[in-house]
Amino acid sequence: MKALRSAEVPVLILVWMLCVGTDWSTGTKIALNVAAVTALCLKEVLQHRRLMTRPAQERRAVAGRRLVTAA
Repeated sequence: MKALRSAEVPVLILVWMLCVGTDWSTGTKIALNVAAVTALCLKEVLQHRRLMTRPAQERRAVAGRRLVTAA
């Protein structure tokens, strides 16, 4: 499993704080979690599509930078 990106952590923390710190109904909390997961998945799909539309050489350069930062 890939590590969480730094932009996703604040979203997940916000959702967790809203679920724990409010007296909303269970259905509302479930809807909030589903919406957050859907938004993060949509962001990943859009990023994937954007990367796939780049020329192959540029994709390799981006992938190389990701490997260097992951190490």
